[in-house]
Amino acid sequence: MLPTQLMKDNVILLAPFLTSLFNSSLVSGVVTQNFKTALMKPLLKKVGLDHNV
Repeated sequence: MLPTQLMKDNVILLAPFLTSLFNSSLVSGVVTQNFKTALMKPLLKKVGLDHNV
């Protein structure tokens, strides 16, 4: 996983590569296993809510 700031600092270099990669995936109908996995972190917006639920 890349840190967000690294992605933002190098967007000019990464955008063409990522665009090509995603477009190839859409055209071929093949999605790699890495793109099927996500890390979800819920953000609590109210103070006092139980973060373990």
